[in-house]
Amino acid sequence: MSNWRALSVSKCQMRNLALSVLAAAAVSLSPGVALAGPPSAGAKSTMTVTPSAFRLRGLDAVQQFAVSVRNPGGARVVDQTESARFYSLDPRIARVSKAGVVTPVGDGTTRIRIRLAGLVTDALVSVRDTQAVPQFSFANDITPILSKFGCNSGACHGKAEGKNGFKLSIFGYDPPTDHHAVTMQGAGRRVNRAEPGASLILLKPTGLVSHGGGQRFRPDSREARLIHRWIQAGALGEPEGLPAVTGIQVFPSERSLSIKAGQQLVVTARYSDGSVRDVTSHAVYSSNDDLVVTVDERGRVSSLDAPGEAAVMVTYLGHVGVSRIVVPRTEQLGDYPELPVNNFVDKLAWAKLRKLHIVPSDLATDAEFMRRAYLDCIGTLPTPEEARAFLAEQRPDRRARLVDALLERPEYADYWALKWADILRVNKEKLGAKGAHAFHVWLRRALAENMPYDQFVREIVTASGDSSQNGPVNYYRVLTKPQDLANSISQALLGVRIECAQCHHHPFERWTQNDYYGMVAFFTQLKLKGQAPHSVTLMPSGNAEAIHPKTKQPVPPHPLDEDASDLEGITDRRQRLAEWMTAPDNPYLARMISNRLWAHFLGRGIVDPVDDFRNTNPPTNPELLDALSRSLVESKFDLKELIRTIMNSRVYQLSSQANATNAADRKAFSRAYPKRMSAEVMMDAIASATGVPPDLPGLPPGTRAIQIWDSEWSSQWQSYFLNVFGRPTRTSPCECERTEEPSIAQTLHLMNSPKIQQQIAHRYGRARELAQSDLSPPQIVAELFLATYSRLPSAEEEQQALAPFDGSDRVRATEDVLWALMNSLEFVFVH
Repeated sequence: MSNWRALSVSKCQMRNLALSVLAAAAVSLSPGVALAGPPSAGAKSTMTVTPSAFRLRGLDAVQQFAVSVRNPGGARVVDQTESARFYSLDPRIARVSKAGVVTPVGDGTTRIRIRLAGLVTDALVSVRDTQAVPQFSFANDITPILSKFGCNSGACHGKAEGKNGFKLSIFGYDPPTDHHAVTMQGAGRRVNRAEPGASLILLKPTGLVSHGGGQRFRPDSREARLIHRWIQAGALGEPEGLPAVTGIQVFPSERSLSIKAGQQLVVTARYSDGSVRDVTSHAVYSSNDDLVVTVDERGRVSSLDAPGEAAVMVTYLGHVGVSRIVVPRTEQLGDYPELPVNNFVDKLAWAKLRKLHIVPSDLATDAEFMRRAYLDCIGTLPTPEEARAFLAEQRPDRRARLVDALLERPEYADYWALKWADILRVNKEKLGAKGAHAFHVWLRRALAENMPYDQFVREIVTASGDSSQNGPVNYYRVLTKPQDLANSISQALLGVRIECAQCHHHPFERWTQNDYYGMVAFFTQLKLKGQAPHSVTLMPSGNAEAIHPKTKQPVPPHPLDEDASDLEGITDRRQRLAEWMTAPDNPYLARMISNRLWAHFLGRGIVDPVDDFRNTNPPTNPELLDALSRSLVESKFDLKELIRTIMNSRVYQLSSQANATNAADRKAFSRAYPKRMSAEVMMDAIASATGVPPDLPGLPPGTRAIQIWDSEWSSQWQSYFLNVFGRPTRTSPCECERTEEPSIAQTLHLMNSPKIQQQIAHRYGRARELAQSDLSPPQIVAELFLATYSRLPSAEEEQQALAPFDGSDRVRATEDVLWALMNSLEFVFVH
């Protein structure tokens, strides 16, 4: 681990080193691995076409093909749409383009023949209603065009004030209003029914008239023809009886691509009358990782030169679909090694890595595991005595025994109360000292007693009474508006961000305004009596409703994805919400907390960000997330048991050192991902290493940073340290508010802070005590390594660290070595 163990006895050299290493963690590479052999002789490829049979209704229908070839042995499917050749066996019925797009010509049935390198297959196409008068719908036919070309986006006419006098609803969520804006506003110039070709809605996007957004599509395009034919047919809004879109399906839903390969997507819309229609050309596409794959406006996915995973989001008329793309390493493993399995976590993680052709790193050393486990579980460095004892332990279950011991220590409740206080916004500015302290005391007691998580959530959601007596009541003092409560509880406890649906259909998810106000309705009857900073009383009172801003009608309380709640005999609507949230089969609660804990211990969520669960942000290992949440439910929501499962897995205990197969991995958990210690943990680690507690004005002597409940303390007492290391202000339920990214400011502070120097040189500190003891210089160096790195030095490190003891006083030498160790990457990061 040479990259973690950089050590110099020169402060000047150490400053230069710290400036570079604290900004980013380096990785080391190992030799490559063997490639897989060729397929067996005589094996043949097979070709499939999607769809293999379909129907086109009317002259405006189209159908995109996707051509796939399964390689010999059937292990891999490769898209060959761009290489295939398409032929219509009867061009009087249907035509097909070089890109595999079929368009109707006349009624009848024919076949489209597809050829590729000696492989041939046919697709059956039935064409109907080419002579019928089309029934156009603004919502079904025109809104998709406006969305496809960004006309109703926030950067164009979808912005709040519109653009150049023309305003559309954002992402087309309100078709009737948009139809009125297109056909009636602007002095009627946007639509010319007498002369459709003279309509501004056609002339501007085709570039025939000056347009601030430039040319969006060509005058001879399908989009121009559709708009022209819609105007010609009367530019109608929503004729009665026309079906509405109920959902979309994306093919393929999942696919593995080689480096610099392609995949054609096919998007099909389902309608309320049971019909289906290809909407590939008018769907909107985006990749959630442009470093792995990109996608063009035709739905053509292209992998780049970096292995990894990405999700391609597909939206069409408010409906969302996803295609998950995996790009394995080019170098396939000949024989994937048999890997040790500690529990189900490892089994599911290894299965994912096998697909990616990645071999996990080796197991972390006992010293690395011990330090990581202490910092992750209780936010505390092991003392030299604790480190020595564990490193001397020989029992094979020593790691599991350590996990059990850590979970019972009082620091566990201190540390996790701090984390939950961030999430639940225990903010003294809003709550006053009495309320914030009461909430923090409740959190710490719940964690110390290992309160089942479903009960923990239930007590927060249904809290009522005196805020000084019932800590969770204070949550309703921080958030007093029903909308804020719906937003925060959904995000913090369910991992669902519904805030966008407050004004319009969620652009990246299925949530509607009705879903949003159904959640809001659970909190509209709450009343607070009293006034901050004194205690207040929370109680449900009356039957105030949540009003839909568009329909102006009350929306009955109902959870996400559920019908209106049965409130008979219920005085507090939140009881029904809590029952739904804490039910064992709730689709969000257990998954959210399982993912949150996984992210804490592994450095990244299976869903990331941890509180953004949606179809367009899929988990990197859905089977693993399902198994973790199922395990939590089966344990009756025992959080300590879930933590124990994660920490005892081999995945958690892997080394942070990369090998040749996993150097680029950032999502599959093939190694430990180093993470910087959080602000309070860092402050306590410095205190532990120096043997001198920090000066915390206004707090009782001996208070540790992870015990600070007052969110205002850092600003009130000018604690630059906590501020520069990213302590949050607790104004958001998002964990992103706490920053743990390294910075130059942090590096400079560690090197130059007078307060830290005072701790190092304190007359009762560790350095002075060791220097004035009877220990030899090698013994002093060993103690310093144990106090900072929780391990003994290597022979080379010991030799370097002993250099200052030659010709210098022991106190100065001991302080210099301690300073150097504390300014290294190995000390600052959990790894």
